[in-house]
Amino acid sequence: MSGYEEYKHVTARYRAQYGGKVLVLMEVGAFYEMYGCSESEVDIEAVCELLNIQLTRKDKETPAFCSNPHMAGLPKVSIEKYLPVLVQTGFLVVLYGQQTDGKKVLARKVTSVQSKATYVQDLSAPSHHNLMCIHVEGIPSCNCNKSVLMAGVAVVDLSTGRCMAGEFASRPSDPDLALDEVYRLLTVHTPVEVMLMGRADDLEANALIRRSELKHAGLYNQWRAYDERVEDPDYQNALLGKVYSERGTLSPAEYVGLERQPWALAALTAVLQFAYEQDERVISRIQPPEPLLKEGDMTVSYKTLKQLGIVGAAPEHDSLLKILNRCATAMGKRLFRDRLLNPVSDPEQLAERYRQRLGRMIALGSIKPAELAAVHASLRAVGALAAMDGAAQLHLQRLLESLERALDLQAAEQHGKSTAGDAAH
Repeated sequence: MSGYEEYKHVTARYRAQYGGKVLVLMEVGAFYEMYGCSESEVDIEAVCELLNIQLTRKDKETPAFCSNPHMAGLPKVSIEKYLPVLVQTGFLVVLYGQQTDGKKVLARKVTSVQSKATYVQDLSAPSHHNLMCIHVEGIPSCNCNKSVLMAGVAVVDLSTGRCMAGEFASRPSDPDLALDEVYRLLTVHTPVEVMLMGRADDLEANALIRRSELKHAGLYNQWRAYDERVEDPDYQNALLGKVYSERGTLSPAEYVGLERQPWALAALTAVLQFAYEQDERVISRIQPPEPLLKEGDMTVSYKTLKQLGIVGAAPEHDSLLKILNRCATAMGKRLFRDRLLNPVSDPEQLAERYRQRLGRMIALGSIKPAELAAVHASLRAVGALAAMDGAAQLHLQRLLESLERALDLQAAEQHGKSTAGDAAH
């Protein structure tokens, strides 16, 4: 098999698996080369224009045919210069490396597959590297003749290892419930790549694909090339066992807490399979999945997010989130987005967040006098509760006396009022 035939074979295999926007870079000597001809789907001219490199042919005296295809090369030493450009443009890049004995090429194999979700070298980006799988299936309803749509969703941020999963069901009285929840999750988590797969009819598939939230992410539509292994319990446990090896006596499905959520488990299996096939090393840092809907969390519906302008119709559009998010660091921007779009209603969790914030400010020496005065006022307000426990009352009294000795409370309160007045003007 010639080098070009081998290149076409690898390209066809990965295009069948991931869709049309696949670019294979084959290692040849000191270069990574790409090829294209009239019957090839690789738009090599567009790639060369994107990377600002020259297009050529092996035999420059002969017109371009499939026996003498267009080609371009990238030096191996500078491949990291070009990978981010290709990935951010939406290409799934397959690096097809060579094995040599020092003199001749013995064989070639895929050494790396990079896409928006798996190429995580840039951790300073203000957004997540979320990879999402949406697994949907229409099932007959036992109460009426209508089908009910089940949706399993899994989200993995491969830059941090954070993982979330859950499943949702529509009702005969509200057939759009599951899809509305999927749209909300697409808006909240803004995945850079989405796997869409399942056993529903083309209407549901097309309804999902038309959503504006999917237009800004790499979409792998596996509706017809559906891998049924993700629903096989043996395959699920085998794959999850590679990711979560330390789980005691629990099975992998029990360890992740999804043994009673088959659609969520299938989505999680598919998303981990995708990451594992691209780079086996990335799964070593993936954490056990958190529920997409936690007890104590407040759900802001998809329609509310859009109608109130909390998020824009597209990433580049203005929104309340863009106006308010003035955090200086990428980590802060991501945290602010999570807190705004996933508000908490649990008093204990809110109190813990306030305690952590106050502790950080004290440790960093950035707490303001007015904030300490507010702490003193709050402690005095709970005195009646502390009186029910003698030890607690004694501890509270000592804390109040310590604050009173260290701080001129009246001046601190006045400082807070004057600062607020200056800010208002």
